[in-house]
Amino acid sequence: MGTTDILSNYSLIVERIVNRSDLTEDTVKQRIGAKIQEYGGLLTEAGAAYSLAKELNVSLADDDYKAQALVQEARFSKVNELQEGMYGISVIARIDTKYETRHFNSNGRAGNVTNLFVADESGKAKVVMWNKEEQAQELHEGEGIEIKNGYTKKNMNGFLEVHCNEKTEVKNTALPAELEVGVDKISSLKHDDKNRTIEATVTEIYNPTLIDVCSQCRGINNKCGHNAPQSKSFVLNCSLNDGTGTIRGVLFRNKAEQFLNLEAIKYLENNGLLEESKRSVIGENFQFTGNVKEDLDWNRKDFIVNSFNRMV
Repeated sequence: MGTTDILSNYSLIVERIVNRSDLTEDTVKQRIGAKIQEYGGLLTEAGAAYSLAKELNVSLADDDYKAQALVQEARFSKVNELQEGMYGISVIARIDTKYETRHFNSNGRAGNVTNLFVADESGKAKVVMWNKEEQAQELHEGEGIEIKNGYTKKNMNGFLEVHCNEKTEVKNTALPAELEVGVDKISSLKHDDKNRTIEATVTEIYNPTLIDVCSQCRGINNKCGHNAPQSKSFVLNCSLNDGTGTIRGVLFRNKAEQFLNLEAIKYLENNGLLEESKRSVIGENFQFTGNVKEDLDWNRKDFIVNSFNRMV
């Protein structure tokens, strides 16, 4: 079908917006109706649908989409094979970082979104799961994830993401034996590196800094805007060494408490518990995933830990 035919075909434009975005058919039609009203009824349904497709950066091209979808459905892709604008992709990877599901209500549209960082032996990627809170509850850091019929797009910063909508199958899965996720050397880490994985020995634990957090969402100092009581948590610094170099590891809130196996409230009640917690991790080997951030005050790089696993 030619481009002119597509642009005059309201039903086909709606179908392609639904197939190539995270919107349901009802939502697409509601937004098309809103555009017609916005322009005082001067737009046709097809014209409003085309305008919405442009706004969402959804391609209405015919042949490229079909070819990509057929190729991607035939096999699982490696992360480094993914490119912008691919549809029907399937991926198996390890979950490095899983964030809390966020709920939203925008322009009368309620939903939820869960973000993950995943990795396979070829690379790492961000996964954005729309309205899949139930499936997200079954996913855990360090375990496998299988995605079928996802699609890729770039975010506002130009980074490639794998998106999952209502047509995407997502489930936890056993990791293939051949999947060996790449590990970075501390000596090779650079300022602003994202979603890096290192394997290192904990050589020092520094006394944690107590912070006030929102009891509802764990945001620092109630900057989240929730009118909820404050509770206590940690910021924890530690030294990590992998034989090629040493870096300061930084863990916040729940991650810090989980790493020490010590709740902030118990630390407040008995400071002596900290020494026992330190002994349980100093000298132990861990796999850490996180981001590198430059500390200008101390002229050093810090490794902001998103997830960790004790190595056997």
